Amino acid sequence: MENDYGPGRFLLELEDDGNVVQYPKGRQNPDSTYYKSGTNRASYDVLVFNSSGPLYLMNSMNQLRKNILSKEVDSPELYHLRATLDSDGIFQQYFIWKNRGRKKWNAFSRFPSDIGPCEVPGACGVNGYCVVDQDRKAKCQCPRKCSFVNHSYQFGGCKPDFITGCIDYKRSEYTIIELDNLNWPNGDYELLEIDEGEWIKACMEDCFCDAAIYGDNQCWKKNDAID
Repeated sequence: MENDYGPGRFLLELEDDGNVVQYPKGRQNPDSTYYKSGTNRASYDVLVFNSSGPLYLMNSMNQLRKNILSKEVDSPELYHLRATLDSDGIFQQYFIWKNRGRKKWNAFSRFPSDIGPCEVPGACGVNGYCVVDQDRKAKCQCPRKCSFVNHSYQFGGCKPDFITGCIDYKRSEYTIIELDNLNWPNGDYELLEIDEGEWIKACMEDCFCDAAIYGDNQCWKKNDAID
């Protein structure tokens, strides 16, 4: 969130091989990386945020340069600049006038620029899901019967407001809530080839099944925290 200055849930990293990558914390693997600069075959040692806005890579001899973001502001002496890895996982650059009464940060450059607000993996934390608001920004929601872990920070995930697990499990005390056009890509523990009318029954009869994703006659059962 804009007014939250905590450590965040995403990382921007210059790897030893010269590649700049972005991924969610705790998921340092190729499948979770949602940005790669493709510079792992060059000898880049330093990632530079220039005073006029550009973000680029250089080697230790200042002989090589590779732009990550090339956009810059005119007359940089008139502005303050900052760059943040925002709550939705997007690296965003902002500027603000130095000598004007109205103090508002304005966005002017971002990356990755080719993905939508809800396409960053894990943007809404465990059990949460992402929707795009009227300002084209990522907004997090919780499924019914779940609530935010931290009500003042919507990107921190959701927790169930009911008991989960297999202890004293009774199918009659639970129901399935269907959500259309939604997917949690991680957390599968079983994949079933099954007809459309059978996937709800398959999940309800399994006390480990906290959620299921169904499509193309395939049911992915999920357990516990999903994102």
